[in-house]
Amino acid sequence: MLLSVCILGMVAASVTSVPAETNQTAQSGHTDHSHAWLGKWESTKEGEENLAQLLDQIRDAIPHYTDKKVTHEYIEEGEQFLHKVKIVDGGQEYEVRFKLNEEATFHLGNEPDIKYVYKEEGPNKLTVHMKIPSKNKELKECYNVEGDKIVKNYESGNVKAKRIYKRVQN
Repeated sequence: MLLSVCILGMVAASVTSVPAETNQTAQSGHTDHSHAWLGKWESTKEGEENLAQLLDQIRDAIPHYTDKKVTHEYIEEGEQFLHKVKIVDGGQEYEVRFKLNEEATFHLGNEPDIKYVYKEEGPNKLTVHMKIPSKNKELKECYNVEGDKIVKNYESGNVKAKRIYKRVQN
């Protein structure tokens, strides 16, 4: 969701497995299959910057985001992808299905709807642009693969943050 993958990352204690809705509205046009961001990634405290400030900025719009340990797993399923997010210490999970460059909507429990678009900017960079119209908020997430790590940058309003993830599975 949350999510230039410069995108998503955290979940509240009351969240359980909920499939995402995906009302796609655009054509992908994607043909490159060398996505370095595929696989399973786990957050670390290394290099973390301004995460608390970001969470304060978006808490009313995306309450499931957290500073707890999180895993992101990206799986290719034909022309679409599955983004599985798990809060390691709480056992909460959710999934987002997406096609590159297509807008879709994510809904999780009682939280506001999130409109999102995942874009790939080369094989090593995934971005997610999220809009939460009911809260007049936006979040951009950018995932940059650097060897066995992803540097995830966030931006919402005038707040920028960073979190590092290490690869735990290809």
